[in-house]
Amino acid sequence: MPGYGIVFSGGGALAAWEVGCYRAIRAHHDDTPPAIVSGASSGALNAAGVCIGMQPATLKDVWARMKNADVYRARFDRWTFTKLAARAGRIGPQDAVYEFLSGQQSVFDASPLVETLRRELKDFDQPFEQSRVRLAVSATNLAVNRKQVFYKMPPQIPLPGNAATSDVDWRQIRGIESLIDALVGSTALPILFPPWTHFFDGGIMLNQPISPALRIFEPDILYVVIPSAENLGQTGNLIEIGSTLLTVWLRVSLDLQIERIKLINDVIRPRTAKRKIRLCVIRPSQDLGRLFGVSLLQFGQKVDELEDAGFKAANSRIAIFRDDNEETWY
Repeated sequence: MPGYGIVFSGGGALAAWEVGCYRAIRAHHDDTPPAIVSGASSGALNAAGVCIGMQPATLKDVWARMKNADVYRARFDRWTFTKLAARAGRIGPQDAVYEFLSGQQSVFDASPLVETLRRELKDFDQPFEQSRVRLAVSATNLAVNRKQVFYKMPPQIPLPGNAATSDVDWRQIRGIESLIDALVGSTALPILFPPWTHFFDGGIMLNQPISPALRIFEPDILYVVIPSAENLGQTGNLIEIGSTLLTVWLRVSLDLQIERIKLINDVIRPRTAKRKIRLCVIRPSQDLGRLFGVSLLQFGQKVDELEDAGFKAANSRIAIFRDDNEETWY
């Protein structure tokens, strides 16, 4: 049987919620791992953990151990602004600010994440190489406006010949160090986090990599877990506005992908012997940041509560999903 697959969306520290979804989904499938996982940004870390064989409890522990200092550090401190003020006194505020911003790549430095991933994945070389779970990590090269997918197939199984498309660059992940490069690249985010290894800039154009997952392997059902509510609610301050804008930005490709799959199911699949593509989209009913007081960049906080909320949300969604009722698929 083709089994099932999971797409892990990006969501910063809220990716702990996705682990609860994984726990519920895996339990629903008799504790068997998925056939295909894909992810972007922090969701790519979850996808990688599933690929190398981490149980939900182990993956939850990873997020509980991960603190802000393990992921990023600020590029600016008081001394930075003292120097900026001094420079403004010499050449004027506007020119000083322009000069300062022209020399910066991002607000944060993501190099701590590299060391964190090396520490967490150092004993998983062999499990990763032998994994039967297919993996896709999405990224974006904003310089040339192209999507990139980093993939890992099971041993002796090649990438399907029809996977490659003209608008996507496919790059094979070869070992843990190559995996770390892909993960850090997928978590890059313009303005906040810098590009990694010069050629990709995070999952901006494909933050829910549904299409790459289906091109690698089409399961019986593909779960898409997204740690942002359908209704984002009111925004009361600049931090909430920024978080809402970022969430909307990172979710922009989802509706397009779903509409494309609906078109395939309604127009193309009835002409063939292939089954229709079944999606089960899982979202929280409330905004997680407001519910638990955790922002996208507050790592290691409220992990138990987030994971439990994901478990409940996934079970509620799975309970109403019907294999023969398209109204419950999307």
